[in-house]
Amino acid sequence: MNTRCASLLVGLILLLTPGLTSPSTLTGYPAAPALALDDEPLASLDPVQGLIQVQAYADDPADMASWQTVTERLLIGLGDRIRTDGAGLAYLTFFEGVEVEIGPNTLVIVSTLELPTEDNDTVNVTLDMLVGSALSTVDMVLDPEDRFEIHTPGATAVVRGTCWWTVVAPDGSATFNTEDGIVGIISHEPVIVIAAVPEPGEEPGVGEEAVRVVDMGMALEPGIVMRADREGIMEEMGEPFKVPARPRLAALAQPDCGDGICRPRERFTCRVDCLDTVEMPACGDGVCDLAAGEDLLLCPSDCAPHLSDWCGDGICDYNECFITCPLDCELGTYFMPAKPELCCNGFCDPTESALSCPDDCYSGTP
Repeated sequence: MNTRCASLLVGLILLLTPGLTSPSTLTGYPAAPALALDDEPLASLDPVQGLIQVQAYADDPADMASWQTVTERLLIGLGDRIRTDGAGLAYLTFFEGVEVEIGPNTLVIVSTLELPTEDNDTVNVTLDMLVGSALSTVDMVLDPEDRFEIHTPGATAVVRGTCWWTVVAPDGSATFNTEDGIVGIISHEPVIVIAAVPEPGEEPGVGEEAVRVVDMGMALEPGIVMRADREGIMEEMGEPFKVPARPRLAALAQPDCGDGICRPRERFTCRVDCLDTVEMPACGDGVCDLAAGEDLLLCPSDCAPHLSDWCGDGICDYNECFITCPLDCELGTYFMPAKPELCCNGFCDPTESALSCPDDCYSGTP
């Protein structure tokens, strides 16, 4: 048993034994691997409009100067972080047939990146999505050993070949909707599902709703909208899914945008560099108001991922990471798998990633 797996076993014993847990035993699970990024497969990021920025895996996310503005196609590696402003739109392409359209006010992390090679045909891609919207398209038939997942604070979307939306609100709740095919939604906690529209054979009384208990996952078919919050409640919504609006093509990426220098031409096209000219009286009210000009970069107090109710308790919970709760989670800690007891079992289980469980999911050479 290697050191990381032994440490994980000790942490799980402490976690299940009342009175024995301490912050030092649970934060930093598991330790981030030393990745040989130069040898890793790469995806490509194409900026379409707005401010698109990338931060490398090794950089401290709190170091604002390390965010690189993307103005042309850029290669993306394992662990890289991508963020967009209120007008942002970009395409993340892993290879032909697998693409993610990243919308405005979005922050995602490439948490697993294993692409087909001459020696290995496996597709293993996961994203940690902290806030924002993404339209994922897998226009190919995946083999049984292939996987494509998007992890959110409360649930994970698992696909076999489809086109679906993932929308994560600042409070961590996620909405999933598939346009084609079936998506598996796995809650990170055993859940009670509240169905707004009764299933065939269910006859709730007046004012009642159909309620089902689900251990781990559900199959999401076209026409059904699923919402999942951070506490393990998933809700089937009866109303149609509202597709996130694309921003108007008004702020093309500029080489100098995001460098902190306010140039005259940037007062309207790169407001993040000209914050002294931006007036947003509602910033700070807890609502990300796009119409008022708020976005992930200009008003992070409203539009960035919010802290969970239990952030600060000394425990890095399953729906926290070092970006959303640095008080509890050490640098390099990512969303924990739904079943952490399976980490280090030698198989990359659903909800695990190369960053959250490297012993099972990271195939590179440290």
